[in-house]
Amino acid sequence: MARRLPRTLGLFLLLLAPLTAPAVAQADRPADRLFQEANRAYTSGKYKEAVERYEQILGRGIQDERLYYNLGNAYFREGKLGRAIWAYEKALRLVPDHPEARHNLQIARQTVTSRVHDRIVGAQTPSRWQRLVGLFSVSSAAVWFFCFWFAAFGVALWVLLLRPGVLRASLIGLAILLLLLSLGLGWVYKERTAMEDSAHDAIVLNDEVPVREGPQGMAKKSFVIHAGLRVQITTRDDQWVKIRLANGLEGWVRARSVGEL
Repeated sequence: MARRLPRTLGLFLLLLAPLTAPAVAQADRPADRLFQEANRAYTSGKYKEAVERYEQILGRGIQDERLYYNLGNAYFREGKLGRAIWAYEKALRLVPDHPEARHNLQIARQTVTSRVHDRIVGAQTPSRWQRLVGLFSVSSAAVWFFCFWFAAFGVALWVLLLRPGVLRASLIGLAILLLLLSLGLGWVYKERTAMEDSAHDAIVLNDEVPVREGPQGMAKKSFVIHAGLRVQITTRDDQWVKIRLANGLEGWVRARSVGEL
């Protein structure tokens, strides 16, 4: 089961600000020490060392939005924009309303856009439902579903106690609206759960990745994708994965060139 860092270790600072660590209550734990070492390395400008420490913590099975956020900052400082975008996206998978991660993700994507000119038309355009579902976590979608559902039920009971009139008609309309909202949130919950269960979304990590017609290095190159692009993994074959872009283009890339979300 994935573990999390203690809440006292949270670092929510803007991308270009130096990271400073608060006092740690349980500094004898290996993961805590690694986290503090990584923070000190980052503050000292030793970004490669910071990345190594953060990645060691990930290797211990810890999943924490602050860890991914800090890792994304260190990747960005190293100039590894694809990996920075992946780390910010991972943080947002855990906490969709994480404002700093969302802000820094936008900065990283804007930086990539300014560097890459031969973009594939429509390659990064997610569908409307993907954008909508991405606004919620599984838990938040469930909470809002039950809130609207019980609110609709409560208003419906109130309607039964009223005589015909303007107020009763208004409450009937409100009950219908709340019911529709609850059904909508139920759909979002279903889609979000399916998205996390499939876990097929991925981010291109390397600056430039050739997409081939088959899972071999000698296969014909179809096109090239760049760091930070969101793709969907559809098939796996040893050290290769078949990906699909938002515009429908498909092909094979080496598994290590993409980071799964």
